[in-house]
Amino acid sequence: MTIGKYLYFVDIHYGRRDHVTKNRIDRGEQNEIVSRVLLPLLNVETGDETVGAIRVTGNYTVTGKVARRRATLVLSNNDVQVAVIGICTHNRTAASLWRWLRANAKNPAALPIVECPAAPWVVLRRDADRKDMPNWIEQWAKTAGWALMRRKEWKCQQHSI
Repeated sequence: MTIGKYLYFVDIHYGRRDHVTKNRIDRGEQNEIVSRVLLPLLNVETGDETVGAIRVTGNYTVTGKVARRRATLVLSNNDVQVAVIGICTHNRTAASLWRWLRANAKNPAALPIVECPAAPWVVLRRDADRKDMPNWIEQWAKTAGWALMRRKEWKCQQHSI
């Protein structure tokens, strides 16, 4: 798979879209997301270990699933789900993940009609009121998406993290 020059970001709740490029991603934050979140969740999927909720910051934790070409990350605050981040790096898995993100929203009919973009993409689905959302959620979602898109680099990063 050729690594793209950008990642497509969609805030499915508001219908906002953005192209994320490498210069908008903090490498240190990306490495931290890989080591603290994506690798532990990937190891759970392969049966190598058991991981509960992973603390992100403060009372925020993340659970989820990481596979080769897609991930779902559930962000919670004090065990109350506030957002789901869907990441897709290949078009073969895009449509099913997109449908799942929309269908499992609190009120799917209220979501703006936004068609599934071509991969690679990251989708932020807000499951809480704006006042309950952390101000860093969009950038964190973009960075997590970029990190999964750059998965082939993880082996090199594991030694430097």
